[in-house]
Amino acid sequence: MKKAILSSCLFPFVLVTLAFIVSRFVLFQGFHGTDDLHYAMLSARMLKGSYDPFQPADIFSGRIVLIAWQALLYRTGGVNLFTTCIGTVIATVAACFITVSRLLPVRNRSTVLVASSLFYFSPSLAMDITGIEPDPYVMLTGTCIVLLLKKGIREDPSRKIFFILIGVLIAATLLIKETVLVFLPYAIFVTLFYQKRWVNLLWILGSFAGIILLMGWGYYHFTGNAFFKFSQIENSAYPNPCNFSYLPANDLVIRLTYGVWRTFILLGFYPFVLGGISLLLAILTKKNLQWQKDYELTGFSILLLLSLYFPFSWSGYQPLCAAPRHFYFILPLAVVIISTTLYRQREAKKSSLVFALLVLFALLVCIQGTGNKWQWMIYLLIFLYLLTQPFLARMAGRYHYLVLSAILFLSILEPLFFRRAQWFKNLQELNGLLHAQYYYFPDHDNMMHWKLLHKYDDRLLNAYNFEKHPYKVYQVYYEKPDSTRFHPGWLIVNRVYTTCSPVFINKVDSLQHTGFFSKSVIRGGVGAYWMERKEQYQYIQENNFRR
Repeated sequence: MKKAILSSCLFPFVLVTLAFIVSRFVLFQGFHGTDDLHYAMLSARMLKGSYDPFQPADIFSGRIVLIAWQALLYRTGGVNLFTTCIGTVIATVAACFITVSRLLPVRNRSTVLVASSLFYFSPSLAMDITGIEPDPYVMLTGTCIVLLLKKGIREDPSRKIFFILIGVLIAATLLIKETVLVFLPYAIFVTLFYQKRWVNLLWILGSFAGIILLMGWGYYHFTGNAFFKFSQIENSAYPNPCNFSYLPANDLVIRLTYGVWRTFILLGFYPFVLGGISLLLAILTKKNLQWQKDYELTGFSILLLLSLYFPFSWSGYQPLCAAPRHFYFILPLAVVIISTTLYRQREAKKSSLVFALLVLFALLVCIQGTGNKWQWMIYLLIFLYLLTQPFLARMAGRYHYLVLSAILFLSILEPLFFRRAQWFKNLQELNGLLHAQYYYFPDHDNMMHWKLLHKYDDRLLNAYNFEKHPYKVYQVYYEKPDSTRFHPGWLIVNRVYTTCSPVFINKVDSLQHTGFFSKSVIRGGVGAYWMERKEQYQYIQENNFRR
């Protein structure tokens, strides 16, 4: 049995997956945004029976399936760091397994090794797979849809169940994240391109419409508005770097042309960048490129165009925000295209040289756009690997793919050598030292980290954020300080991970030295300052020294 496992082509997948899982927890440095902790709070509230999925201005609360799944994880393992992180890891591993075991057209130990490494090892993915995010679940749904289409088109076109499931999956995943809508035109285009069976297209649209009608009935039953979901999305809109309704037209032009590619090159989203290069390489080097026969390349091309240009708003043209996590659904087909291309050209000097030169161009863009020399090094190593691939193939056989896998794994290890943030560890240490019921914070994120460390137990913890203009969605859930009586408590200030200005940080340090606070506890970049008088709180609140 053991020998059979070791000889299996999935053995590289197991090894790479274990490396991915271990790295996620070894390199964990705290949550990096507000969304994941908001989902965690909503999931904890569901366990206590205080979750409301129909908050009119909270689009997050409407993602019921995601929150219910996370609540199940919390009920099973408790509210802690492991259960907060493990859900997205499970979704990512499941999507990768389906990709390497069912979607790869050439399946052997070499292609599985390359595909698994490309799937897991990129700095952008490593940064985002840390907490509760809907995007890995959309990726998992998308992987299942690609597989169902492949089975329904190539293996058994007469089986309607494949096409029914596609419509059901797309509609149901709207309760995780609306980005999944991109797969509806994708399924339509692929079905029409490869089949003349209009009945299969009707099964997709019919099952999708059926679930949507059922959801509309549910919204009408609970809110009196069958279109409540649309209102919830509209009410959650606000000015931000991805909302082009509030930005100059030039920003939209940049996003629709070179902007997204430049962003992904700088952030190290290798599957997107190398997938695009592989597609361009196929167009440049294949004299008789037959889209009708090349199922994977055609599907990737359609999905790539949709991901770049599909509109996600009915009130104005809004493409996807150029952040890697919004594009995770393209990972499965991207790694299929890249790994297949690398395998087929392993002894083709001409195509390898073209691939290497295109990666060299990405390296030059990276050097021009960022001072992150670790990122420069990774692109340089990939360039050198591609340049020497034909020679490596003859010298070391299939084992030369270990070189590429090692390069990709190296790309996520930067935090071990640089940018090693200790603030979350410092926050945990303070949490173990301080014993009080009331805490005050100058920013939202650190308050939510503190609440997570206290398992969102409002019976033992009162936490207040006194920043002047927090995001309106979060304010709905804020606990309001007692206006008639001040409760002494700790002011928690994170000098490393914070939205506060340096002016505020320096002022708090100055107040500490002048005896403004009666006592303080400092651990690394995080400090706790005792406030025992209402005047202290008012001074900090009114003069939070934000720029």
